[in-house]
Amino acid sequence: NERINVPGKLCIIYYEEVLKDEYINYLNLLINQGFLEDNIEFLEVEELQGLSGLLAIRVGFNYTNLIEHYQKFNP
Repeated sequence: NERINVPGKLCIIYYEEVLKDEYINYLNLLINQGFLEDNIEFLEVEELQGLSGLLAIRVGFNYTNLIEHYQKFNP
């Protein structure tokens, strides 16, 4: 039993499989720009009080690039 939300990672919960491709496109854009790590995980969420069939995508933040990007805009 692992938590969906873990420190240092973005987690997206969705229900319909058709949304998966759309989210992956957005995540790949952020990966290519260096904001996220290239380690996308696909998870099935356990049933939650009558909710079943939830899916999740999880990906790590690229803190090195985020800090460098922030420093460029902060004098």
